This record gives sequence, structure tokens and C-alpha cells, in this order.
Amino acid sequence: MAQTCVEVDIGILWEALAKDLWLILPKVIPNLVKEVQLLEGNGGLGTLMLIHFGSEVTNAAFQKEKIVELDENEYRFGLEVIQGGHLNHGFTYYATTFKLSKEIGVKKQTLVDITITYDTYQH
Repeated sequence: MAQTCVEVDIGILWEALAKDLWLILPKVIPNLVKEVQLLEGNGGLGTLMLIHFGSEVTNAAFQKEKIVELDENEYRFGLEVIQGGHLNHGFTYYATTFKLSKEIGVKKQTLVDITITYDTYQH
């Protein structure tokens, strides 16, 4: 698990992450994410996205991810890779969960806990 603190109000960050991720990723990290296409859904739970990687990702061209967790009360958001990307490099399961929380006593700071869960091929 990793944790970071960002200088953004929790409500604004939640909207960006949980509702507009597919629009924002290519703008925020264009060297890593060139384009995101919605294949199914509208950005909510169950949405399927096709992520085309940018120039700095040399070991994969794309990956499909599905939004598998979306809890607005707990500010939890989870993505699972279902094709390509990490699954082409020895993983049988790869998921990332984001949990947002307010920095106590600070209005415009949000703590972001990032948890990556994975399984690998057993030889």
C-alpha cells in the first residue's frame, strides 16, 4: 500500500477519479496514457475502459480495465485489469483500489491510499 497527500479538496478529487477518470488521465499523464475509450458504461460501476498507453510505456500498448468498486460514502474506487497490460506480463489478476480521506484539520488536502492486489502464474 502507498499513501500520498494531494492539495485538492476531497470532493473535487473524488469527482475526477471516480466520475471523469477516463477523460482526465490523458490530460494529466499523457506520457503514460495516450487515450482512454469507454467500451461499456458511463464511468460508473461496471464501466469497461480501453486504455492506450503513451510513449513512456514500452512493454504494453493497451489494457482493458473495469470499474469493480465504487463507494461514494467511503470514497473507495477500484479498477481491475481484465485484458492486456499487466496480464501479459505474468499476472493472472491485477487490481488497484483508491481510498480517499480528508486530511484532519486541513480543508483542501486529501489523503489517497492506493492498494494494488495481484496474483501471478504458478509454475
